Amino acid sequence: MKRAPIALVVPAFLLVAHLPLFSSFHLRGLNPRASHQYVTAQQNGTFYCSSGESVPFEYVNDDYCDCRSGEDEIGTSACSEGSFYCGGIGAKQRRIPSSRVDDGICDCCDGGDEKEGVCENQCQAEQENIFDIIRSNQVIINSAKSETEMMFAKGKIAKDRIEKEMKENEEERACLSVLKEKGEEKREQLRAYVDEAKARVEKWHQSVTAKVEEEITAYVNEERPKIEERERERMEEEKREARESHAKMEAEMREEVARREEEEKKRKENEGDEAVAEKGESKEDGGGSEVQVEDNMGGGSEIEAKVESSLDETLAIIEDEMKRRVDFEVDDMARQKRPEVQVEVEKNMPLPTPLRVPSSHLTSLTSTCTKLKGEKLFESGKNVVLARIVSSSSTSSSTSASSSDGEGEVVDIPARTLIDFYNDVVDFDVKKIEVAMREAEQQQKSIDDDGKLGPSTPLPLYHLHNKCFTSSAIAEFEYEVCMFNKVTQREKSSAKRSQQLGVFNKKWVDFAPFDQGENRLGKMQPFSDRVASPYVSMLQSAMIYEEGAYCGGGVRRETTVFFVCGEVNAVVDAEEPSMCKYNLFFSTPAACPHMYHLRADLN
Repeated sequence: MKRAPIALVVPAFLLVAHLPLFSSFHLRGLNPRASHQYVTAQQNGTFYCSSGESVPFEYVNDDYCDCRSGEDEIGTSACSEGSFYCGGIGAKQRRIPSSRVDDGICDCCDGGDEKEGVCENQCQAEQENIFDIIRSNQVIINSAKSETEMMFAKGKIAKDRIEKEMKENEEERACLSVLKEKGEEKREQLRAYVDEAKARVEKWHQSVTAKVEEEITAYVNEERPKIEERERERMEEEKREARESHAKMEAEMREEVARREEEEKKRKENEGDEAVAEKGESKEDGGGSEVQVEDNMGGGSEIEAKVESSLDETLAIIEDEMKRRVDFEVDDMARQKRPEVQVEVEKNMPLPTPLRVPSSHLTSLTSTCTKLKGEKLFESGKNVVLARIVSSSSTSSSTSASSSDGEGEVVDIPARTLIDFYNDVVDFDVKKIEVAMREAEQQQKSIDDDGKLGPSTPLPLYHLHNKCFTSSAIAEFEYEVCMFNKVTQREKSSAKRSQQLGVFNKKWVDFAPFDQGENRLGKMQPFSDRVASPYVSMLQSAMIYEEGAYCGGGVRRETTVFFVCGEVNAVVDAEEPSMCKYNLFFSTPAACPHMYHLRADLN
C-alpha cells in the first residue's frame, strides 16, 4: 500500500506535546521531558544531581547553585552551567542559558524567563508566524517534487553504474592478474634456456669476430704494400718538385743580394765627401732597413743554410703525409671489406648448437580478459618458423625426443630464434599485460573517486557527483562547490583570486538541527522563495571538505556543506563561524521531505 501524500510538513518541536504532569506539580524552567526526576525528588524529599551531589528538594530553585551541573537551579540564573526551558504552549519549545533568566530581556514567548508582568505573552503571534513559515516551506517542497523524483531516478542509475563498474573492474583486474602469473611462469620457464642460448650465441659471435679480424688482417697485409708503392711514387714526385722550388728560391735570393751590393758600390763611387756624410746620417735615420734586409737575407752561406733547412722540413712533411694517406686508405679499404668478410665468415661458421626445449614451454595463451579480449599471447607472426618446428616435432625424430628426466616431448630450437621469441614475444606480451593492469588500476582509481560517495550517501546525491555549483556574491566572495570533489572561494574583484577551502574524502558528519541552539541550522525563516528553512531538511548528514589552503598559524581551511530543501541545486549561503572554518548551505530537492516518502514507495 502506498503512503498517503502529506499535505503539510510540521517541525518536530510543534509535534512534541507537553508530557503529562501531576496537576499539583509546577516548577519554573522545567523541561517536560525531565519532569519525572523532579516529581520523584519532591515525593522523596531529596534531589539527586547528575554530577553526584544530593540536596533537600526545597533547595531546588532557591537561587543558590548546589549542583555542578546546574540542575537544581533550572528556574534561576544562579548556575552558569544551567539552562532554562521555555514552555510557551503552541510556540517553539527551546532552551536558553540560565544567565538570561531575570535579565530584563524577554527570551521566551510567554515571558516565563522574567518576573511576572515584565513581558507580554507573544506565543500566539509566534505560533502564527511559525505556521506561515511552514506553509511557505510546504509550497517550496511541493514545487521541488518533480525535480526530486528526477534526481532520485538518475541517482539510482548513477549508483547502479558505479557499482557495476566496480564489480567489472575488480573481475578484470583479477583476470589480468591470473594472466600475468601465467606469463611470468612461462617467462621463468624459458629464462634458463634463454640464458644458455645467449651464452652460445655470444661464444659464436666471438668466434666470428676473431675469424673476421684474422681475414681482414690478412687482406690488409696483402694490399698495404701495393698502396705504399703507389704512394711512394707520388711522394718522390712531390719531393722532386720541392727541391726544384727551393733551388729556384735560393737562386733568386742570391741575385737579390748581388743586386743590392752593386747598387751600394755605385753610390760610394759617385758621391763626394758631403754625400758620404749624408749617407752616414741616413744610415742612422733610415738606412737601417736596407742593412736589415741584408742581415735577414744574410750572405751566401747563410742563404744556403736557410734554404736547406726549409727543404728538410718540407720533405719531412711530405713523408708524413704519405704515411697518413696510406693508413687512411688501408683503414677505408678494411671498413668496406668487413661486411663482405662478415657475411662470408658467418655463412661458413657453424651456428650455435640448438637448445632442446620442452614443447609445453612454447604454447600460447588466449586472453579472456576484457582489455586483451581474444588476443593470442606468447606467439606472433614472426614466429611461424617456431610454430613449424613445434608442429614437426611429432613426426621428426631429429627435432623431437623424450628427455630422460621425464620432461616429455622436447623441441630443438635455434639459439637466436629462442632469444627472439623470448624478447619479442614472451617478454613483450608480459609487458603488454602489465600495461593493461596499470590501465585497470588507473580505472579503479577513477571508480574509487566515484566511490567517495560512500554507501551512506543519499541516492539522489549520486546525480550531483563531480558537478560544480557557484554561488552568487556572498559578502566579498563567490563560493564554488564541486560535489564530492572540492570547495573554492573566489574574490568578487576583477583579480578573481581564489583559494581552496577543502577537498572531500568520504567524510560525513551527522547533525541534529535543534541541538544547535541559535545556530543557523535551527533558523526558522526560509532562505528565499525557492529555498526552505534548514529545519525541514531531511538530509541530516553534512559533507566535510578538509585539508584546504593554509591560513594563519599553519591551520588548513575546512568547510562543512549542509543540505537544505530547495527547488534548485545551488549554493545559497555561506558563513565563517570561526577562523578558517566555513559553513556552506546547499539547496537541493534531494533534501525535501517527500523524497523519503518516494523512497519508501519505490522500495
